[in-house]
Amino acid sequence: PDPEFSYHAGDASGNYNPDDGNASVSVSIDISETDNSGLGAPFPNETQGFSMGLANGSEVFATAVNLSLPFTPDFAEDNLFTNGWTIGVVYAFTGGVTLPFTQQTTVITADYDTGGSMAGDPDGATVALTWDDGLGSPPVANVVVVDGGSSQALFDDGSITLNAVVTTDFIRGDVNADEKVNIADGIWIIYELFLGGPVSTCPISRDVNGDGNVDTGDAVYLFNYRFLDGPDPTAPFPDCGQETDQTPEDCGTSFCG
Repeated sequence: PDPEFSYHAGDASGNYNPDDGNASVSVSIDISETDNSGLGAPFPNETQGFSMGLANGSEVFATAVNLSLPFTPDFAEDNLFTNGWTIGVVYAFTGGVTLPFTQQTTVITADYDTGGSMAGDPDGATVALTWDDGLGSPPVANVVVVDGGSSQALFDDGSITLNAVVTTDFIRGDVNADEKVNIADGIWIIYELFLGGPVSTCPISRDVNGDGNVDTGDAVYLFNYRFLDGPDPTAPFPDCGQETDQTPEDCGTSFCG
């Protein structure tokens, strides 16, 4: 039998806030070869290049196609479209450079972005990634090159799951959610940590110095800011905002929302 290769598009997920609908994810793109040596076919076969076309749903678009090979090919050109991407790769124009796929191997990492397409959508979506021989002009076929001949790839489609995650704006240091950052917030931290006081509804606001921990250092930092001309609490401060990679658990409710 002829060489039998498969293209595998991975599955990935990303979170977005319905307020802006923005999310970015990366998807692994792999190649594998079926071992048909038991049927008398050579295995593994030494590939000389490949071309790909992967379509996507309207919720996302590709921002980059990052090639990952154990060498720098003589030719590697990709094209990005709103509905997918294509790439053509030739290892060496003069021959002498080949690559076997004895196991499933990642050759590309494709980056995707929603571009705000999920704004106002509280439900999320699953976006199909499907291999497509019709992308581009002229269309790019999904083939692997062996001994100067092309072998049509088998397809393993992928997907991107977009999850709506609502996170709450807050002001760093406003532990008691009264729109002020003052001595009362420092006392709240001490009472909560050591004296069984009430728990803040916005735990991340207690991390006044922004070091990722909540301890006496945060109370001291706040007192220094208020009374000894110390540095301001780290952002978001003095206005409402969010922290990078913030989760819903970081802040349930605050003065900001």
